[in-house]
Amino acid sequence: MARTRLLYLLVVAVLVAVASAGAVTVTSSAATGLSGRIVFTSNRSGNFDIWVMNADGSGLQQLTTTRGGDRIPAWSPDGSQIAFMKASFNPDLYVMNANGTNVRRLTDAVDEDCCPDWSPDGSKIVFHSRRSNQQFDIYVMNADGSNERVLASHPAYDGTATWSPDGTKIVFRTTRFNGNDIAVMNADGSNVHRITTGGRLNRVPQWSPVDDRILFVSNRTGNDEIFVVNADGTGLRQLTFSPSREDAPEWSPDGTKILFSSTRDGNEELYVMNADGSNPIRLTNHPAVDMLGAWWDGPTTTRSPSPSSSPSRSPSPSPTRDTAPPNAVIDTPTVGQVFTDTPIRIEGSATDDVGVAQVRVAIRDRSTLLWYDGVGWRQTFAQIAATLGAPGGTRTHWSFRWSPPTGGTGSYAANVQAVDTAGKTDPTQAWASFSIASG
Repeated sequence: MARTRLLYLLVVAVLVAVASAGAVTVTSSAATGLSGRIVFTSNRSGNFDIWVMNADGSGLQQLTTTRGGDRIPAWSPDGSQIAFMKASFNPDLYVMNANGTNVRRLTDAVDEDCCPDWSPDGSKIVFHSRRSNQQFDIYVMNADGSNERVLASHPAYDGTATWSPDGTKIVFRTTRFNGNDIAVMNADGSNVHRITTGGRLNRVPQWSPVDDRILFVSNRTGNDEIFVVNADGTGLRQLTFSPSREDAPEWSPDGTKILFSSTRDGNEELYVMNADGSNPIRLTNHPAVDMLGAWWDGPTTTRSPSPSSSPSRSPSPSPTRDTAPPNAVIDTPTVGQVFTDTPIRIEGSATDDVGVAQVRVAIRDRSTLLWYDGVGWRQTFAQIAATLGAPGGTRTHWSFRWSPPTGGTGSYAANVQAVDTAGKTDPTQAWASFSIASG
């Protein structure tokens, strides 16, 4: 389900320092009657990744382990896939199987793509994006990432959109009415009209999966609280009354419960309450941040073990079996490192179960947003092959020496992608930002 834009995420990122490995989720006994699966964002492993658990808070599993951070997950209607945002230097949308396998990219834009939400029939995904450094607009694409198109382009901000249960309308946040309001439009972008007024900031709307109720967060009372309103703007009601910050409300699949995050117990955790706001129950209890949850309920699917679970005692597969994509990491530069001499050495390691064939390096100027193509700068994405220490090996060192083609100082970002001998590519694509200063 669609979630709050990246600005909120940057604010929340300050809380990374409270992450603590080794703690376990505590489930309230009052939540044991809840069914389904909840996917959410957490930095409990030290980095923002996608996690999944049963709706009662049990069965915790980590699905992604990405250095750049994965956020804002959304279930496909059949529960087989999860769309999410990979918050690297260039945030794009990805999709993976519900057990965390088969990660693939859906978008590849110059600027931020955020907050995916599947259409009720699973054929399309709505999201918001700021293409060509313009204001955020709402886009829709096929579920495989093809046929992207903008809906109702406007110089104001439009974002965090979700579908109506019949797929004919879309609710979203907009500033086109001289405020931050919630608006509704037809699925083709026509007939835009707002349904809220009177708040300094109304945001993250969520359309009920069963009727015309719409959840949203507003600070109209002086604090971020959860409200509900009918799709025609009538029936406005406040559901939470807390001195803490309440955020990212999400309907249960049957529309009788609401999943949300809150700092009411001192740390951002996931909670569930009845649709009228009564009986709030905490689902997670961890020193790290748990937020941006999405709820799905349907037939149980087979899921692979969490990366943090104990190793299997079953026999290891043959080393020649291609079971996973390759992975490359950057050791140098470290994030934020400053160099005074050039050329600099960009290096790290890459692994794969059948063998690493290539590591590709991309370098971007963070001021001009141009890409280095081996000779100079260009507007389109470019990669250059790094030197491998053990080509074809299951683990290899890689390195790349680089100087800015125009010399001088600047701020840059390096991205690496591994390719294995079977042609699979690394879906994680590690990033590291760095600067070159005068000596």
